Amino acid sequence: MTYSIEAWEKIAKESRVSIALSQAGQEGATTRIALGGSIDIGSAAELKVALQEGIARGKEIQVATKEVTDFDVTALQLLWAARREAQNAGLRFTLPPTGVLEESLAELGMEGSSLLAGSSADLAGDTKWARNRGPDVE
Repeated sequence: MTYSIEAWEKIAKESRVSIALSQAGQEGATTRIALGGSIDIGSAAELKVALQEGIARGKEIQVATKEVTDFDVTALQLLWAARREAQNAGLRFTLPPTGVLEESLAELGMEGSSLLAGSSADLAGDTKWARNRGPDVE
């Protein structure tokens, strides 16, 4: 399902959180996903759809989180999965570190995680993430 920028603006206005997609860069070469508010299980469906739409556009993805006040583990899992999907599709996925994001990762024992922009760690080999995911990880 594809949404227009206007549709995303309407969704963001009706929501208690802010999740917006836009095109940026030369000739719209980048999809920007701007998040704001408390990103938690209550906004997980919206976040998932936005991330899937961003990946479906087939362009570099930049996720802006400076307006986020809180992340829960659900949001971090969705961002992690989106980063992996983007990388599998050959797309660059940028998630710059912010205080709230770094604090949320630290609470889970994930400081220095490959989720953040600029990390060279291979997600599949990130044992720290696997160790903290729980018993379903082999």
